Amino acid sequence: MPQTFKAVVIDDVALCRQLLTDILEDRGYQVKSYASIKEFTCPAGADERCPMEHACVDIFLTDNQMPETTGLEAIADMLGKGCKLRATSRAVFSGSWSHQEKQKAQHLGCKTFDKPFELDSFESWLQEREASLSG
Repeated sequence: MPQTFKAVVIDDVALCRQLLTDILEDRGYQVKSYASIKEFTCPAGADERCPMEHACVDIFLTDNQMPETTGLEAIADMLGKGCKLRATSRAVFSGSWSHQEKQKAQHLGCKTFDKPFELDSFESWLQEREASLSG
């Protein structure tokens, strides 16, 4: 039986969130999707350090520009709390990247995608992640 991967999708735009969720579910992922960073709760809770020995999800996808915070700020906060998510398993989407945001994404080890994103490029990235997670 093939391995089932877990993914989180966070995007305040319903169409984008649903598209990413559908792509992942079509690939066999268990997906939890959220319209807001505030809706997403990691197992550690809001103010605690991560109690998990391993990452709680295999793929973490977030939009960067959201009303309450950026995806990059959310990832930095998660990592500051001891999140075990692999750097190669984090991706951030945006319709407009600043030079500073691109640098921050690189510093955090996040893959960046422009919106609208190229489906082939995204699926190639997923395939690479799946191979590394399986191996």
